[in-house]
Amino acid sequence: MDLETIALIAMGGCLFLWLVVNFIITLHNVRIAKAAGLTVQVQCEKCGTIYEVTGKEATRPAMVKYKKSSRTHISNGAFVNTQNYSHYAKKFHCPCCDKKTYGKVLDIQELQYEGQDSTIKELGKGFLRMVIGCTIILILAQIPFQIGKKQREREVQQMKE
Repeated sequence: MDLETIALIAMGGCLFLWLVVNFIITLHNVRIAKAAGLTVQVQCEKCGTIYEVTGKEATRPAMVKYKKSSRTHISNGAFVNTQNYSHYAKKFHCPCCDKKTYGKVLDIQELQYEGQDSTIKELGKGFLRMVIGCTIILILAQIPFQIGKKQREREVQQMKE
C-alpha cells in the first residue's frame, strides 16, 4: 500500500471515531444541562406522598411508564412534533415507603419546555465541536497527501533525466 491509501484509511477511521465520541459527549452534556438547577415534584403511586427529587435523580436512566399522545404542527415554517404526556412515572426512592417505587412526575409538561432551551444550546455546541474536529482531521490528513505528491514529482523529474 502506498502512503496516500494508508492516510485515507486512517483519516476515515479518525473521522468516524471523532463522530462517535462527539455524539457521546454531546448526549452527556445535554443530560447534565437538563439536570442543572432542576427540582422535580413527584407523587408516590403507592402511598400518595408528594416529595421533591433533584435533577440528577430525575434525568438518570430508570424504569419508566407513561401514556402520551403526539401532535405535529407547523411552527415558523418547520414541522414540530410535540408530545403530551397524560401520565409519566419513574422509579424513585420514596422517603415514606423507604424503597424504590414508581413516582408520578407532576409537572412533566413544564419540565419538557424548560429543558428545550438547554438542549438546543448543547446540541449547537456539539455540532460546532464536530465541525471543528472534522476540519482539523481533514487538514492534518493533507500532510501525507502533500508528501506523496512531492515524491511523485521527484520520481517524474528523475525519469525525465
